[in-house]
Amino acid sequence: MTDKRRRTIIMVLCFAMAALTLMGYFISEREEYSGQSEAKDYILAHHVEETGALNSVTAIYLNYRLWDTLFEAMVLMLSALAVITFSWSEKDE
Repeated sequence: MTDKRRRTIIMVLCFAMAALTLMGYFISEREEYSGQSEAKDYILAHHVEETGALNSVTAIYLNYRLWDTLFEAMVLMLSALAVITFSWSEKDE
């Protein structure tokens, strides 16, 4: 295994560990709703005051679910990096 490949693997693992740590932090800080219907009623009643978005779908996607969306993109990026990194072979270099 070459030094470049080792560094890339270590970098991907460090990013993955950082992502998992951040996700754990934000998940532990969230308030949980007691039920889905209560959450739906709350969002429909308060989304304009809390987010300023007139459309409730926009409020949910860009304000309430922002961290979820960002973490999904980060996990997708890390997965692609891992596939690229681990698919290299010694003969490719």
